[in-house]
Amino acid sequence: MMYKISESGPVPLTYTDIEIHQLIDDFIKESKGEFSYKRICDYIVSMAKQDGKLEGAPYAEYRSFEISISDGYTISRVLWEKIWNKEIIIAFGENSYRGYSNGDTRFIKV
Repeated sequence: MMYKISESGPVPLTYTDIEIHQLIDDFIKESKGEFSYKRICDYIVSMAKQDGKLEGAPYAEYRSFEISISDGYTISRVLWEKIWNKEIIIAFGENSYRGYSNGDTRFIKV
């Protein structure tokens, strides 16, 4: 018998920093122009579910797609590295036509 536990709070990932870097590279390569921080995080969490990279019980079901603080720092470091290397830029201003939520940071491939 399999039990489902609905967890809230940050989703605990077991990816290494190198694996997160590769996931972000893959996401950016597949992106068409503009993308957001939240969409990167959603992509990483969905890949973690697919790859079995969620920490804890295999039967746990998470209500949240929130990234942990430490994983958020790793994602931020990778994005800043890409900005520094002139691979992406921050898209300032609002773009209500793209469906991004307020407060979400947007990026553009260079």
